[in-house]
Amino acid sequence: MNIIDAAHMIGHEYPGGAGPLADRMGVGHVVFNNKINPNNTTHHLTLVESLRMQQLAGRNDVLFAMAEALGFVCMPMPELHHENVDREVAKLCKEFGEYIASVSQAIEDGNVTGNELKRCEHELSELIGVAHALQATLGEMNRRRAPAR
Repeated sequence: MNIIDAAHMIGHEYPGGAGPLADRMGVGHVVFNNKINPNNTTHHLTLVESLRMQQLAGRNDVLFAMAEALGFVCMPMPELHHENVDREVAKLCKEFGEYIASVSQAIEDGNVTGNELKRCEHELSELIGVAHALQATLGEMNRRRAPAR
């Protein structure tokens, strides 16, 4: 999906439609509708408006469309739970096993289907998310430690 279509979807799928979202953003209804209209070439969302629209709608469609267009993926920042590090390491090992299992299953017949690829991508993002959470926990532990004497 491209960024223009993503913005259009966010605006028109917002509860009550684009009007209430425009109100929350402090933009006139007609101007906002023009800005999210894929067929309009004279009005455009600014980057700040795009960010605000996604924040208010609780959706990241434009962000994901930009990342895809640039060859990147996005994932949420990990939440710090301050769990037992051993438990987090175990979760990481579990996710690694699930990723490897999905890859193994996908290549078993020498042909990777679209669904198999999506499953592998899902398992990889789960693995990366858990790894980031562990790293964030380690960083937090480092920041909390008393300075060395």
